[in-house]
Amino acid sequence: MIFLFVVPATFIALLVHEMGHFLAARALRVPVLQIAIGFGPQLLSIHLFGCNIKVAVFPLSASTSYGQHPRGMRASCIAAAGPCASVLLAAAALMVVGLPWRGEIVDWTPALESHWASACLVTSIVSSTIALFNMVPLWPLDGAAILTGHVQTAEGDGFHRGLVLWSLQALLCLILVVELASR
Repeated sequence: MIFLFVVPATFIALLVHEMGHFLAARALRVPVLQIAIGFGPQLLSIHLFGCNIKVAVFPLSASTSYGQHPRGMRASCIAAAGPCASVLLAAAALMVVGLPWRGEIVDWTPALESHWASACLVTSIVSSTIALFNMVPLWPLDGAAILTGHVQTAEGDGFHRGLVLWSLQALLCLILVVELASR
C-alpha cells in the first residue's frame, strides 16, 4: 500500500524543489521562463507569474529554465535553493508524521498504520533523496551549478581554483557516500 504514495510524493517533491529555484531566481531578479516536471506526454501546462509550468506523465525529472543564464554567486544561490527546499519539505513531512523516539530507535509503526502518515513518510524519503542526489557535482545537477558559480566568483587563476574546488567537492561527496554506505 505504501508504494501507491511514491508517484504523488515524487511529483510534490520535484515541484517543491523547482519552486525553490523559482523563488530564489525571482528574489535575485533572474527571469524564470519555464518549470518542467516529468517526461513523456504532457498532462498540464499553465502560465503563472510569468512562467510556464509544464507537467508530464512520468515525474522522474524536473528542470527550470531562465531568461538569462545566472553566473557567479547568483547561480550558486539559485542552484542551492532547490536542495534547500527539498530538505525543508523532507523535514516538514517527517515532523507531521511525528515518529516517537525510543532511545536511538525510531518506532515506525505509527507511519505504517495511517495512510496520511505513510504518505508523509514517503514524501520525506523522496524529497531528502532528491536533495542529496542533486548535490552531486555533475552536470546538470545542482551541485555542479553551485560549484561553477563559486569558481566564476573566484578571482585570479580560475582554472587552478576551479580544479581545487572540484577536487574538494568530489572528495566531500566520496566521504558522504562512504559514510552512508557504512551505515
